[in-house]
Order: sequence, then structure tokens, then C-alpha cells
Amino acid sequence: MKTLLSFLIVLLVTSTVSAANWPPNTASKVANNALEYPTKLDPVNTSLEEMLNNGASIISSYVAEDGPIITIKAKKKYVICLLKGAGTGSDQNIATSKCYAMN
Repeated sequence: MKTLLSFLIVLLVTSTVSAANWPPNTASKVANNALEYPTKLDPVNTSLEEMLNNGASIISSYVAEDGPIITIKAKKKYVICLLKGAGTGSDQNIATSKCYAMN
């Protein structure tokens, strides 16, 4: 039992430390650190729901601090959508999505 508990503590500490190092600090001078480049983010004036109903497919999803972030492929475009649920501590009573095309 003590061995299992020790293993879980080491695993928790290791995962917390490694998560704190990602992404690498761009201000630091670290070998093999990627440079930052401007990235196109064009607003998409279509809801996530409508894009999915028209055949878009989900590539990835992540639950961020402010709500889910979904990446989809719609036709030949990769689109990132930020979702805001209804009743998330504000007077908003319907879920909304804000989407940006990355290419």
C-alpha cells in the first residue's frame, strides 16, 4: 500500500512539473526552442453547430479554463472554436461559439 501511495505521489509531482514547462518560455534562450511566427486567424461567421451539420469533422478538443476549445476541419480549412456555455457565471442564457480559420 505504501509503495502504491509513493508511486502516485511521484507521478503527480512529475506530471505537475512537466506541465509547468510546456509550452517553453519564448523569452528564454533554450537550444532548439521554436521561433514565434505570425499566424492567420480569420473570423468565421458561422456557428460550430452549423459547420458540424454541414460535414465538418472534429480534430481535437480540450476543456480550457474558460470553456471547451474545439479544432475542426471544415472542407479544406482548419478552424479553432472557443465555446461558451449557457449560465457560466454571467447573464448569458444560450451557448455560443467563436471560431477562427487558421488557413
